[in-house]
Amino acid sequence: MARLLNEEQIAPAERQVSGIGDGSKEQAFSAVQVPVKGNTDHMTKPLLPFEIQTIISEIGDMFVRMCEIRKQLEGAINNPSIDNVKKTVLENIIDNKIDKVNQTLLSIPIMLNKMHSKRGNPSK
Repeated sequence: MARLLNEEQIAPAERQVSGIGDGSKEQAFSAVQVPVKGNTDHMTKPLLPFEIQTIISEIGDMFVRMCEIRKQLEGAINNPSIDNVKKTVLENIIDNKIDKVNQTLLSIPIMLNKMHSKRGNPSK
């Protein structure tokens, strides 16, 4: 007749533990936050709608790409085959176009976040 063992009687190697070990993709139970009734700490910042999150991500990608273009233009300015007139044009593009586009790109996520945080409160 098999006898059931208490938790204390089972050797640690025989216990099945989830989320531990090489290649484990599961989150350990101790790391999972369980919502507690009345606890609103996890709700301090409202989530943005999916479409706005996607827009902000795409704007971030555009900003990175514009920075790469700016770096390429700076490289062209330092190229010895570019004369001073062309260097001035490239510097003008960087200062008056690329940098202004980047400033605009950075302001859009801020505006979207403000718009979303004011939702439901017309007095803000």
